[in-house]
Amino acid sequence: RLDFAGARAEWPKVSIIVPSRNARALIAQLMSGLLDKTDYPEFEIIVVDNGTEDPEVLALYEVWRQGPRPFRAEIHPEPFNFSRAVNRGCSLAAGEAILLLNNDIEIQEPGWLKELVSCLDYPDTGIVGAKLLYPDRTIQHAGVIAGLGGLAGHWFIGEKRDFPGPMGRLNVRQSLSVVTGACFLMSRACWETVGPFDEEKFAIAYNDVDFCLRAVENGFRVVWTPFAELIHHESASRGSDETPQNI
Repeated sequence: RLDFAGARAEWPKVSIIVPSRNARALIAQLMSGLLDKTDYPEFEIIVVDNGTEDPEVLALYEVWRQGPRPFRAEIHPEPFNFSRAVNRGCSLAAGEAILLLNNDIEIQEPGWLKELVSCLDYPDTGIVGAKLLYPDRTIQHAGVIAGLGGLAGHWFIGEKRDFPGPMGRLNVRQSLSVVTGACFLMSRACWETVGPFDEEKFAIAYNDVDFCLRAVENGFRVVWTPFAELIHHESASRGSDETPQNI
């Protein structure tokens, strides 16, 4: 719904799901960005934790539980399984939209979540991805290409932040087949139609690729936007997805 100034008057509630374990500096940085920098009016935060033992992190969880934003940390000691974390978080989510967000994301500007949610207004859109940069401000994610590199890969990785791509493509919102699960907004309808994430075949990596391709098969559109830009300290807490066991 729009107000007379042409700006949105109401925003849907977003459930932000963050898989995490220990990693005090990372989770503190992310939470600071969500609580202090993000201007989105209504969201809840659900940390799905697979066994934090760090007393400083546990103390932070308690501080955030007492804060003004709805926050919960679900701790289940077990081997890391990204798909299981997503499924557990989604089962607890109350939002009209669900955002998967890695604990190694650093928020830079306030309007990023409004931009992601706005893209759900495009017809049939079920999933929206953001532009992610490495800490040195080169491109980490501008969309994922199924089949690139033999499985799926990020195109234009390592290019400069303002690299335009072919015919300026990286300067515009666009449809793609796949976006990364590191920052992955989906509508409630998409989740209920396509979910859950595959905990057996894709426990660690490529679960986002699998989910996006299944979403496209079910008639949902996947959109990437350059206007929601975040820093991604990729694999800072658990290592690379490119090891044989993770593949």
